Amino acid sequence: MFSMQAEAILVNEWQLGDSLSQAIQTDRRSDFGLMLAMLSQDVRLHAEFQLPKVSQPESEDLRRRFSLPEPEQTKAHYCDAQRSCRIANAFHQSGLAQSRLQQCLDPDALVYEGEHSAAMQLALDNCSPSVKCPQVHQLAARQPGHWRLEQLLAAQRLQAGVLA
Repeated sequence: MFSMQAEAILVNEWQLGDSLSQAIQTDRRSDFGLMLAMLSQDVRLHAEFQLPKVSQPESEDLRRRFSLPEPEQTKAHYCDAQRSCRIANAFHQSGLAQSRLQQCLDPDALVYEGEHSAAMQLALDNCSPSVKCPQVHQLAARQPGHWRLEQLLAAQRLQAGVLA
């Protein structure tokens, strides 16, 4: 009786050596299938790989090489609109040249977004009102019109105790 017992779990195909590629080249499908079946199915056992880390992005390297300024901000939150106000104020006080100088010194964002980005807002527009504003439905559930009688009586007793 011949019994074969695996001593170690096969995690990587390199543990099989060149036998996997030889099975493909010599058209031994059964051996190839057996070797693949012997590899562990648990993803947590597979070796992790990492891409080589570049010390600095190429754009920063070129930016420093040619002494270019930092890129202008394209999007900002609506609460950060103070820059726009300063540029508009410079235009009203001193004209177009001053407003252009203010824009160059402290660049303004091209777009001011609200609480959600434009793509998220499009997605929310297609949703039901309960998804758009879940706080409204939570407040409505706390209103007395949706309470049971014993909850309403308990709330009234609490309020009467506070007032007395």
